[in-house]
Amino acid sequence: MEVFFIIVVFFIIIFLLVPRTNQKTQEISLFLDERDENLLNNEIRQLIKKHIGALSIKRLQKRKIDEYGVINDQIWNKEMEYFYQNVIYPQYSLTRTDAFSKICSIINEEVDQHAETSIHICSKISEMSPTQFEAFCTGILIQNGWIASTTKASGDQGVDIIAKKGGISVVFQVKKMSKPVGNRAVQEAIAGKEFYSANYGFVVSNAEYTQSAKELANKSGIRLIHYAELDSLDKFI
Repeated sequence: MEVFFIIVVFFIIIFLLVPRTNQKTQEISLFLDERDENLLNNEIRQLIKKHIGALSIKRLQKRKIDEYGVINDQIWNKEMEYFYQNVIYPQYSLTRTDAFSKICSIINEEVDQHAETSIHICSKISEMSPTQFEAFCTGILIQNGWIASTTKASGDQGVDIIAKKGGISVVFQVKKMSKPVGNRAVQEAIAGKEFYSANYGFVVSNAEYTQSAKELANKSGIRLIHYAELDSLDKFI
């Protein structure tokens, strides 16, 4: 009888405690969700804004649009995952299972807003010819106080644009590409810089650069930039 009474009391206690435990678990889960939501909308959004220039350029380079206008974000999604793992995650540990998808939404939202306020983030680069792209880049330089002009189609010694400002001369090798820019563009910029006795030599493109191009540029002093960085060219000089 005594054993039976103990068993009954045990089950009564369990019956009373389990709902409280479940309620406590739900309260903790709700608290963590609210904490994550605050982080996403405040600190993490500010961190994304801090890197919005680089993120905007990365999306331009990695988002692919085919002949039918269909957007392929497979490579861009990998870039956002890299940003999450290496920039956000070391600073903010989020518990919610949809944290990454939420962050991707915020990144795309902020990049869209940045594109709306930047006249040089152009979604129609793919429709331009190489000559039109050179003119487009020249226009950005002129709008930012540079005296810039394109060179002749032949005999340009590896230079597509010559720009001057405040006694500084800069030459540009311009590449509109659908794949990463390689060593040849850097070699042309090196030759052009020497031929025109310019202070600086740049390669500017809508695409990324190969590792070998980066290594050669680093050794030779040639700058490799994305066209969206032309409006802040002074920071590279």
